[in-house]
Amino acid sequence: NAKVRIEEFTVRSPQLNFYDPEVELLVGQAKWLRPQSRFEIPSATLSGQTIGAGVEPLVVAWSEEGELSELNGIVAVRTTLDRIQQWTTATVTEPPAWMFRGNLTGRSSFRTAEGKMLFDADSSVEQFAAYHQSGKKLEEPKIRLTARGQYDPAANVIQLQTAKLESGLLGAGATGKVDLGKDRPRIDLDGQYQYDLVRLSELGRTHLGVPLFAAGHDTKPFSYHGPLSLVEAEAGLDLK
Repeated sequence: NAKVRIEEFTVRSPQLNFYDPEVELLVGQAKWLRPQSRFEIPSATLSGQTIGAGVEPLVVAWSEEGELSELNGIVAVRTTLDRIQQWTTATVTEPPAWMFRGNLTGRSSFRTAEGKMLFDADSSVEQFAAYHQSGKKLEEPKIRLTARGQYDPAANVIQLQTAKLESGLLGAGATGKVDLGKDRPRIDLDGQYQYDLVRLSELGRTHLGVPLFAAGHDTKPFSYHGPLSLVEAEAGLDLK
């Protein structure tokens, strides 16, 4: 076993500014198979003040040419939405219109196949809350997000075969892709959303100050094609 403690842990990129005052990495009995250029880790955990993550197991292998030929594992993570927003908007000069809160837990499996990374992800947010700078707020006890798809490292594109959102207030399902290879990452989504008019009208009255009374359920198509930006996505979402 190996244990590593890192203070002032920082990861920076144009889209990410991650920081944790102190993290501890604990790796189980790793195995290096030299003839196969294969690395196996039965378990590994990363514990910090802002995030916790674990991998069990993890397998990495390289071809004779030194290229990655296999990457398989299951990863679990826990953090909070306000931390994620802080990490991903650190370079934004203006404060965001919406602030998000909630406890995120997620689990994802991944494996390589024919040069692509296949993944299946399932995550939940407990005690979700969104606060607008105008004073309006949205709250939901639990939101579940699931996604299945593949990542093409050569094109730097994530292809979403299915993506679903489930909550008591709103549900949605979509397919599409996220292109990370551009100067400005782009997302293209098409799908349908379902809503409960009773919950929506209650939300409008109690949190948004809208005197709305309605009942019923409905399903509508939606699409978004544009930059991977919360600010620009809010303006570009097409609800048909």
